[in-house]
Amino acid sequence: MGAAEQARGAGYGIDELGLLIDGASSYAIYMLDPEGRVTIWNKAAEQIKGWSEQEILGKHYSLFFPPEELFHRGCRPVNRY
Repeated sequence: MGAAEQARGAGYGIDELGLLIDGASSYAIYMLDPEGRVTIWNKAAEQIKGWSEQEILGKHYSLFFPPEELFHRGCRPVNRY
């Protein structure tokens, strides 16, 4: 069961879940789709990582790492932008 289903089952709606995510001011919270693209980005993630929500939504998570780190880890190239 996913977080949204758990929230609904506990009597919380999507609005409350959004408030919780945005209210976590000390923690970067983000969600990725199955292809590794950012779908959720909270305010703390903006402050910690430096990208605004508008800049990062839809971008691949590999942007979080320098290209040489990806190369040394053997990650295959993706369109990061």
